[in-house]
Amino acid sequence: MGKLNNEGNYEMSKEEAEELGAGIISIIVVCSVFFVAALITLCVFCCRRRYHAAAVIAPVAPVVPVTPVAPVVPAAPVVPVGPVMM
Repeated sequence: MGKLNNEGNYEMSKEEAEELGAGIISIIVVCSVFFVAALITLCVFCCRRRYHAAAVIAPVAPVVPVTPVAPVVPAAPVVPVGPVMM
């Protein structure tokens, strides 16, 4: 595939150049797909520790449902005892 000419430059035919370009593009596409897959996997595992809602994005293992928390009831107002100074 290709050859060096007398000047030390690399020469190749049009067909060889097209094959080389297609090979480089396919390598870039495959690496990009693997990078995105690894990034998604990393995000899912990191978020799963903090939020159960991450299981909706990409369920990998069954997640225990979150038990509902009782609503917060405000405390009774403080009523002063004795004379109030104003």
